[in-house]
Amino acid sequence: MAGRGRPASRPARSGAHPTGDGGRGCRRAAGPAPPFPLKGTAVTRSSMSADVVRLYRDGLSIRAAAAATGTSYNRARRALLDAGVTLRDPARLGSTLALADDCARLYRRGLSIRAVAGRVGYSYRYVRDLILAGGAELRDRAGRARAAS
Repeated sequence: MAGRGRPASRPARSGAHPTGDGGRGCRRAAGPAPPFPLKGTAVTRSSMSADVVRLYRDGLSIRAAAAATGTSYNRARRALLDAGVTLRDPARLGSTLALADDCARLYRRGLSIRAVAGRVGYSYRYVRDLILAGGAELRDRAGRARAAS
């Protein structure tokens, strides 16, 4: 018997495996090493945090900095907050800004938020946010400008 119920054909965990990968079933592709350690490798939290902060300050998004350092979005965001970095507002694409301007223009012409949403094909809530981003002042149900709250 090969030992404790293990079939004789299965190799023991000695590090030597026919595939050369120690029995893990995967091999790293040949080529240059990645710029940052792969997930699951031993990296100190402080070096990962410093890398995330540096990349974020260089202009990368949180998601891109997390991907470059091999960590999760939440861990990268937490590292930035712990380092005292002020987070940027999420970037808006030019097409989103143009849509916001169009929605605000339609709303200023007298269309309701629901009518604008039906015309552009987005949800009421999203169109409301776009109208505000476009700089329009919301009206009450009677059509009067809402009082500042």
